[in-house]
Amino acid sequence: MTYTESQIERAKKAYNRFYRYVSLEDMLYYTQNRKSAQERMDMHNAEIAEIRKGNKAVERARKIWFCEQERLKDLKKAAKKSKKSIN
Repeated sequence: MTYTESQIERAKKAYNRFYRYVSLEDMLYYTQNRKSAQERMDMHNAEIAEIRKGNKAVERARKIWFCEQERLKDLKKAAKKSKKSIN
């Protein structure tokens, strides 16, 4: 997949925000259920630990995921724009 420079820049910023350990309070912001927040925190921190250990496959998969998210945002924005121009 080919990504634009702006998509790559936004993906890098999002990845850098993602690349930190989170606490339970951080996850409680997204969900009020304590058990669900604990599971999300454990999963996130395990992924960060794998990346910091040097697992390049996990790191690459996550970076590609962020690039794809940015590409999808641009596609949605373009679809909205074309829909507005039709109306």
